[in-house]
Amino acid sequence: MMSLLTFELDQLPRRAILAVDIKSFFASVECALRGLDPLHTRLVVVSDLNRPGGVILAASPAVKKAYGITTANRLFEVPRDGTVKIVEPHMSLYLSMNKRINELFEQYTEQRYVQAYSIDESFLDITGSVALMGDAVVIARKIKQTLFARYQLHCSIGIGDNPLLAKLAMDNAAKKTSDGIAYWNYENIPQTVWQIKQLTDFWGIGRRTALRLEKHGYYSVKSLAHADIDILKKEFGILGEQLYYHANGIDYTRIGETAAPLEKSYSKNQILFRDYHEKEEVRIIILEMVEDVAERLREQKAIGDIIHLSVGNSRNTQAAGFSRRMKISEATNVTSKLIQAFSILFDRYYQGEAVRSVNVSVGGIRPDTFAQINLFENSYQLMSHQKLDQTVDDIRQRFGKSAIMRAVSYTEAATAIQRTRIVAGHRG
Repeated sequence: MMSLLTFELDQLPRRAILAVDIKSFFASVECALRGLDPLHTRLVVVSDLNRPGGVILAASPAVKKAYGITTANRLFEVPRDGTVKIVEPHMSLYLSMNKRINELFEQYTEQRYVQAYSIDESFLDITGSVALMGDAVVIARKIKQTLFARYQLHCSIGIGDNPLLAKLAMDNAAKKTSDGIAYWNYENIPQTVWQIKQLTDFWGIGRRTALRLEKHGYYSVKSLAHADIDILKKEFGILGEQLYYHANGIDYTRIGETAAPLEKSYSKNQILFRDYHEKEEVRIIILEMVEDVAERLREQKAIGDIIHLSVGNSRNTQAAGFSRRMKISEATNVTSKLIQAFSILFDRYYQGEAVRSVNVSVGGIRPDTFAQINLFENSYQLMSHQKLDQTVDDIRQRFGKSAIMRAVSYTEAATAIQRTRIVAGHRG
């Protein structure tokens, strides 16, 4: 049984990596827009101000502290006594701010060493900047000061010898320190990484993986770091080996040389402009949304085999709607195949009630290099569908999403054309 203690530390990759997280990004941007400090302003961003069930998209730190309001809450749960500012989202503003923030990061390292992990998180490899600008802690402080001076935004920064340690430092320590900065290196792994008690608090370990680890007696990160690697490889395959190395703080990822990790799922949610009473109207909405998700899968060179359809009924109906998932026979990103699968779910569970919201999601994500050939499928037909999808993708990339649309998108029920004028589903 090995652990970090048996590795030669001088043989491990050692870089200066920053993981930067903007605190309550959407809410903080809205506060900054109004000249308010998000740490002391009670503000929430809500998906739909006209519906009590509107989803909380973001809550400022002050709201979280005072009322425990998070993105798990709904509009009707927010105090309406004037103590909390309730605002609608402006996604184009958030995207623009994200671009400016990453351009700010490029003042501290080369562009290729800035990797956006999500709209509010980024990784920076500043190894080449240390000699010119000071050590990693000094640079992190400069970034925090500049970010607040220029945009009135607060951030937490994890520093590590590799991207994994930087991310763990940010998630588990930086958000709790007085200055919002934490530094985890190989030497302090026993005092940092191994002290993460819950497996699910470790980056990349979900509840299902944690349960499988617990079956073998691994209940903490420290126990995982001292595990029998052969048992892990037998249970999880190559992932087991990765879990073992990660628990020891070892990560060979190089910022600037690898693509961002695939998402766990790709989804699209839509709150409709009105109640939809006709089944075929709802089907058009689902078709448009699935097409959009399929395009994103292809863009990320990903495929999936678990589909999830949620249909929310109008508040004027008694039933709440339904949420169902299904595993399809093989992972895909072909639009026609995904539409067919979602149609099966829709026909099976739709009860004819008025609909006001729809969510479609594709999970079981893996790189498209893992696609398998179905011997019982017409390969020429599949290739023609793939070629058609790629042609449509290319046209939209060059000339805009509305350059080529399905005929149903010109019907009264469709929303795709309207939403091409709205960034990410919300008015800019």
